[in-house]
Parts: sequence; structure tokens; C-alpha cells
Amino acid sequence: MNPAILVLAQIGTVGAVGLAIAGLIVGALGGVVVDRMLSTKALRAAKDEAREILVRAEADAKNTAEKLRLEAEKEALQRKEKLDSEIEASRSDLRKTERRLDKREDLLQEKEASLSKRDASLSKRDETLQKRDKKIESREKDVEEIIRKQTQKLG
Repeated sequence: MNPAILVLAQIGTVGAVGLAIAGLIVGALGGVVVDRMLSTKALRAAKDEAREILVRAEADAKNTAEKLRLEAEKEALQRKEKLDSEIEASRSDLRKTERRLDKREDLLQEKEASLSKRDASLSKRDETLQKRDKKIESREKDVEEIIRKQTQKLG
């Protein structure tokens, strides 16, 4: 026979019930202790996991913030480069316009000088023609006087 059965037979029914109750109490206490240990371990594991999640979330947030900052800087730099390019194009157009205007001004000054020379030449010519007209008028008067005198002599 089994030694455990022999011990139960010697203790009796009341002792066996007491022993069973004691076993149940020890088992229940052991279960509670094991449950607490497992609960504490699970709680610790959950807290550790929560900390890890929080650390990862913070790292992700920092990475996202840095990524957004870099993208904003890149976009700002691209805008600046575009504006610089547009400004340079405008300046180039302005320089071209200034050169054209300078050429026009030079041409106008040359035309003005040419017109001034021409005007002076025409004025001189007009003076010469007026002197000539006066000589011609004087000669015509002289010729008319000679014709009148000759007509009087003949007539």
C-alpha cells in the first residue's frame, strides 16, 4: 500500500479533514502569494513597457520635429533661392533697359548736335541768301535807273 494512505488511516477522519483544510489554506495562501508575485511582475512588465513606449514616442516626436524643422528650412532656402533668382533676373532686365536708354540718349544727343549744326548751316545760308537778295535788289535798282536814264536820253 501507499504510505500516504497508511498515514491517513492512522490519523482518522477528523485529522484527515483538518489536514485537508490545512492543505487548502496553504494552497490558497500559496496561490495568493503566487498571484501577487505574478501580478507584481506583470505590473512591473507593464510599467516597463509603458516607459519604453513613452521613450519611443518621445524619440519619434523629436525625430518628427527635427524632420519638420529640416523640411521647413529646406523650403525656406528654396524660396530664398527662387526670390534671389527673380531679383537677379529683374536686375538684369533693369541693366538692359538702362543700357538701351543710354544708347537712346546718346542717339538723341547726336541728333541734337546734328540738328544744331544743320540749323547753324541753314542760318548762315539764309544770311548769305539775304545778302545776295540785297545785292540783286540793288543791281535791279541800278539797272532800272540806267534803263530810265537811257529811256530819257532817247526820248
